[in-house]
Order: sequence, then structure tokens, then C-alpha cells
Amino acid sequence: MKVSELRGHLKKLVEVSEDLPKLDEALARFDDMSLMEFSKFVSNATWPLARKAKPKAPALSEDDLVRRLKSLTSDGGRFDEEMDRLKADTTCTKKHLQAVFNALIDPEVQLPAKLTKPEMVERIKRERRRDANFASS
Repeated sequence: MKVSELRGHLKKLVEVSEDLPKLDEALARFDDMSLMEFSKFVSNATWPLARKAKPKAPALSEDDLVRRLKSLTSDGGRFDEEMDRLKADTTCTKKHLQAVFNALIDPEVQLPAKLTKPEMVERIKRERRRDANFASS
């Protein structure tokens, strides 16, 4: 049996629907193939939508992030390393960074919305260093 014969059977079996002409047109390209050849073709094809989705990383909790960073505030180097890691972390959003800023720096100040995530990270690092310098003097 060839694909063209399959198309004929589908037209007889399937009630008229909006998808039938699209399917018929798509299968028409393979009319000269046998069903076995068509089956092998489909099995070997790489389909863009069939790619496995990357597993989503677990959601980052603002409270956990703030707690972790508060524990690192006394060690400037480790704090800066953690903040740099957050720049590349796709689960860390600008909302998370705003929560960190409010908890560690100033709860009444909102970082400007136009700041990018890396700029927000640098602002938090700079403000933490400034606060550490004031505390040591």
C-alpha cells in the first residue's frame, strides 16, 4: 500500500473537518512511498517539537535566598561570589534581587525597574560593601 492509497482511505473514513485538508496536503508529498518507507522516514525524522524539554529547576524561594545571603554578609568574598553566581542563575529573578536588597540594604527603597539583573547584583554588592565600611569605621 502506498501513501496515496492511505490518503484515499482517510478521506472515506474521516468526517469532513478543518484538519483533513491540511493532513491530505502534508501526506501528498509522500504519495510515491510505500507505507513501510513512510514509516521508516517518520521514525528517523528529527522533529523540532519532539525535543525533550529541559527539566525545570526548582523554584527559588526569596526567603531561602535572603537567609543564605544574610549568613554570608560577614564574609565579603563569599557574598560576592554568591551574588555573581546569581547573575547567571535563571531561577533568580529581579523580584528575588529586590527582596534581597530590601532585606539586606534598605527595606524602604525600591531598585529602579530599568536596572538589568547584573546591574541589580552589582548595586547590592556595592551597597553591602559600603555598609560594611561604615560599620568598621
